[in-house]
Amino acid sequence: MGTVISRTASADDILRDAELAHEKGAALGSRTQEIVDLRLGRILGLIAALVIDRRALAETLLSLRATRDVAVAHASAVVAECYDVLWNRVGRPALDSQLDLLFPGGASAYIDGPVESFADRLGVLVDLLGRGLHPRISAELATEWSAKISAQRTAIAAAVSAHSGPAVHDQMLERVYYALVRGLQAGLAATKRDLKSEGMNEAHIHEIIPDRPRSGAKRKPPTTTGSAIEAHPAVTNGAGAGPRGGGSPPVTA
Repeated sequence: MGTVISRTASADDILRDAELAHEKGAALGSRTQEIVDLRLGRILGLIAALVIDRRALAETLLSLRATRDVAVAHASAVVAECYDVLWNRVGRPALDSQLDLLFPGGASAYIDGPVESFADRLGVLVDLLGRGLHPRISAELATEWSAKISAQRTAIAAAVSAHSGPAVHDQMLERVYYALVRGLQAGLAATKRDLKSEGMNEAHIHEIIPDRPRSGAKRKPPTTTGSAIEAHPAVTNGAGAGPRGGGSPPVTA
């Protein structure tokens, strides 16, 4: 007896089986077409629309990520320059505990870390520069660098915020995609039950729905031609052919 693909199979394999079953069932027309449209057509249509949305979103994210990365690189360079200027001002010491209050561990204390919290780290540096922590760093110099770091903080915050919303949107659409794929697996199982109830035997059902034995035994790969199923009639109850639903490409975003 044939077996429908497992829920634990890859999303690509489930989608491929569903598209193939929908294509073959629709080609048979009549009641078979109605069943595959009901069980698979709507979900395949939703996946196709979601794929289009994610492709467009991917282009937006690529641009926003590039803008964010440029802002991060520029801000990192400004922080490193700030450290070098202040280190030179205090005499380029091998060790300076007071400079360490401003830069604990050097410029990397602010540069390294998640990009999402970069603006917050720069806010700490701005605050410390305003506290007069080093006697050899004048208030004028500290104020000058506070302004430069503040400008970078604003740019970083804007770039990260612009990227964050679409990124979260894409993550949620990805979850929806996998939920829809799980729905396709259930739809394939329901399609098989419906075809059985209409009197179609196992062999004919798995000419439409690819056979995916759980045991790991070799199976004949599904074909995409209609020749294998043209030899037997479609399930029919005398009703006219229902509307045909379209398949969809796998997500590539």
